[in-house]
Amino acid sequence: MIKMIDLITLNVVDQIFNSCEKVKPLSKLLYINCLTKKFKDLDASAENATSFEFSKTEIPKYLKWETNFIDLKLAGLVTITIESVVFNNTWGQLIDRSKFGGLQVGISHMTPALNLENDLVNNTSMIDVVGMKNKLNKNQVLSLIKIFVLEQDATQSMYRDLGDCSKHFIYWVNTNIDKIEIVQDTAKSKSKILGLDEN
Repeated sequence: MIKMIDLITLNVVDQIFNSCEKVKPLSKLLYINCLTKKFKDLDASAENATSFEFSKTEIPKYLKWETNFIDLKLAGLVTITIESVVFNNTWGQLIDRSKFGGLQVGISHMTPALNLENDLVNNTSMIDVVGMKNKLNKNQVLSLIKIFVLEQDATQSMYRDLGDCSKHFIYWVNTNIDKIEIVQDTAKSKSKILGLDEN
């Protein structure tokens, strides 16, 4: 049985690093070690080729490696939350999916973020949780959903279901909250230009 580690070749890893901001050598080594730990025992399938996370407690001596994880975050390779490190799916479109073989049927069960946008927008319980945790109103959360979907569509990220996508969105918000300020500032600027500023 082919394993995921057989598909994430040195060439794939090289393409990942070449497509992002410069990453320090030690941070590259850390990234490769984490991919190896995650994928070495997983069968090659669409379901196993998605983003994944390690809780900080799972990472030996996390504090020692924290600056390297931040380096990976700045390069767009991971998302860091209070409790975990999420490894963004940067390999999905680089691996040889034909090697999934008989498991390729699993692809039909994977859905792009763009197709889940309406479900995310109507997931009121998730919107309430994100709003409460981050002190955002509903419109701000909806704006973040829009940005999130565009980013995931750009990287062609795939999800097993709405729950999988919602979970990633909740983690994503923690490190992308500043983007809502850009949306608000843009809206205010447009209002002033049109003479609609109520203040």
